[in-house]
Amino acid sequence: MFVARRGRSELTTTILGAGELADLVERMLRSSGRRIDMSQPFVDAMLPDGSRLHVVIPDMISGSSLTST
Repeated sequence: MFVARRGRSELTTTILGAGELADLVERMLRSSGRRIDMSQPFVDAMLPDGSRLHVVIPDMISGSSLTST
């Protein structure tokens, strides 16, 4: 997993399973009022701190993609 710190992406030692990643995405999207599922497999949301969250669910790409800026 990569995290953004001081404007730079850093690789961490954190590894999430598919269920943990889905739970994290759901919690992050909750405040934006957006959702993600097979009927809406892409999401671009603004988080309360002004950062952006971009998510694409599996089956649309090879693996999962979660980006927050």
